[in-house]
Amino acid sequence: MTPTAGSPLPITRTYTGWGLNPALLAKSAGEWLKKKGYEVQSAASGDTNFVQARIVETGWKSWFAKCPSLEVRVAGGTDRMTVGFGDGTWGLDPSQLSVGHKVGGFLTAVWSGDAAHRRKAIESEFWAVVEVACRACGALERTEPLASTVTGISKTVGGLRRDGTLPGLEEYHENFRCSACDHRWEGPKKTRAVSLCPGCEKPLEPVHTGETVLGSSLVGESSPGVFAGDVTQAKNYRCPGCSHTWHGPEATRRMTVCPACVQPAACAEVRREVTGTVRREEARVARSDHWGEGSKRHEIQSTSYTQYTVPVEYEVSVSVHRCEHCSHEWTGGQHERRLG
Repeated sequence: MTPTAGSPLPITRTYTGWGLNPALLAKSAGEWLKKKGYEVQSAASGDTNFVQARIVETGWKSWFAKCPSLEVRVAGGTDRMTVGFGDGTWGLDPSQLSVGHKVGGFLTAVWSGDAAHRRKAIESEFWAVVEVACRACGALERTEPLASTVTGISKTVGGLRRDGTLPGLEEYHENFRCSACDHRWEGPKKTRAVSLCPGCEKPLEPVHTGETVLGSSLVGESSPGVFAGDVTQAKNYRCPGCSHTWHGPEATRRMTVCPACVQPAACAEVRREVTGTVRREEARVARSDHWGEGSKRHEIQSTSYTQYTVPVEYEVSVSVHRCEHCSHEWTGGQHERRLG
């Protein structure tokens, strides 16, 4: 492999302040690609380190076919390091061509079929592990996340959120540990949106403690014994840190209410009171079959029907409802139960 910078790779990222020797990262990248099943070769020129990797099981029979390959370049110093990733030119000087071009009349290999999917997957995985590479030994896939550290909290411009909390931003950095060398380091500073307590102005997950009725008005009886009203409520919240309490936004809904205190209530039926009895005449129909005579004595010759009435007595009662808040009782619908 000829160590030459060649043309720029399609994807290049620059990292500053890592304090990591680029040669260590290039070495770890080669070891990581070997674990993925690639054949690897490496070289260095000046402050640039090269790693090329190719798929061994290509299935290409022709002696002149070039295998699809990858190239990783790591250049710079401990303060500023540039990492590049792209298609390689295995067995050829990377400055001479790009993959898919003809060299001496022969076509170099291109990523296609299953190889193309593998190419895309390894690229995404490569950048993910490089971002959290150990800052001391450059090891890949040996980083363990630790608890993040909050460095600052600030309120943002805007009104209250729907739950009554203040919008804010939390500055933090992630902490990591390398399982290979036990080195620990901090990630870059990041920000995330958080909800702040309106009392202590600290981040929180508000605790919902119920609802408060702020006002209500009686609309009328929607059905016998059931009264409807327009009720304005607000959810109650509490800060688990400072125990500050507050109301959320107001909302008005039509609900079942007590006709006395006009509070939302189940207004369940607690009993039924008998108010008397009532007698009604109910119609009945009597059937009469007329049988034949002689040889037709076992056959019905005709049928007649007679209508008549009988008295039936019913017990009349009314349902009694009770409010669970003020214990007010009122009567509702009327009910009848047949006696006898």
